[in-house]
Amino acid sequence: MRCGYWEDEVCEKIATHQVIVIRTALLRGAVEEGLEKFMSAGSVRAAVPRGKVLDWLLEPDQLSVRYLTLNRFLGKSETDSDVRDAKARIPSAAWAAQILGRRDPGGWWVRDRHPSYPKYISTNWNLLALSDLGATRGIPKVRASCEYWMDKSPLKGGGVGGMSNGHGHHCYTGNMARALIRFGY
Repeated sequence: MRCGYWEDEVCEKIATHQVIVIRTALLRGAVEEGLEKFMSAGSVRAAVPRGKVLDWLLEPDQLSVRYLTLNRFLGKSETDSDVRDAKARIPSAAWAAQILGRRDPGGWWVRDRHPSYPKYISTNWNLLALSDLGATRGIPKVRASCEYWMDKSPLKGGGVGGMSNGHGHHCYTGNMARALIRFGY
């Protein structure tokens, strides 16, 4: 059976990832706007168990969200045992594990050509997601993929980015810089 363009199994995974995205958006919004203000704005509120937002963000099923909540929202130090535990388990849990599981041993996702194509599923996009999830270059697969990314992204005319007339792309450059900083480069 199909739902839209995809098989039901894919739609189920998309629905699961939407919950992760909502949790991450809630965390970012809470940090930037203040939890009360953010929770009172819009339809995202319907996806959150009322009165239990913090408990929901700290659930162990999504260690990236748990780590980011403990560290960035609650301000716990990187040396805190709960923070260290959640961060250490990011590569082996939930979405990060799925992303790393689809990685080719050569360090790339989808195909060994240019890291940004095909759009949204290639190396560039998977590394951006991993950086948002709190992964670091301390994870050997992440480090190897970052090296691949940095080797394959520079253009002859300077800059980094997609394959349009040999010129760098501002969005690609900015996203790559942001991700590499988050990875610890």
